[in-house]
Amino acid sequence: MTDRALPAWFDDAKLGIFVHWTAAAVPAFAPVGPSPFELAAEQGQEAAFAQSPYVEWYQNSLAIEGSPVQRYHAATYGDLPYDAFVREFLDGHRGWSPHAWADLFQQAGAKYVVLVTKHHDGVLLWPSAHRNPHKHGWQSDRDVVGELAAAVRDRNMRFGTY
Repeated sequence: MTDRALPAWFDDAKLGIFVHWTAAAVPAFAPVGPSPFELAAEQGQEAAFAQSPYVEWYQNSLAIEGSPVQRYHAATYGDLPYDAFVREFLDGHRGWSPHAWADLFQQAGAKYVVLVTKHHDGVLLWPSAHRNPHKHGWQSDRDVVGELAAAVRDRNMRFGTY
């Protein structure tokens, strides 16, 4: 914890958008239920991870035997690996419009936008010379980070990365 005051712009902003966009958006499934913090306190961390209500944890939850995600995945996709979602997600970047997103965020009254640039699955939202050594092609051909940053800033909103 620090003793620094909030920047005035942040304290005045009131609304910001935090974007979690990764390959887990393709299946777009997470169980609905108690908070993971309640589950961890009552049943332990494994139960909390197995029943995570966060879509971006899909790949992790998929690996937990008997989890709601694993059951959903088997019923919906059979034995299709998570990696197949990565290719579909990255291919979808061709039709993505950072301007449409920035317009929507502005219309909602947001004063700032923060983009998670790489999630737990390791997929990069920008081209990089430093590729994932374990997973071929796990990066965008488009500079999603830079394009969204420019579109957001063009509308006088602040942009940040996580």
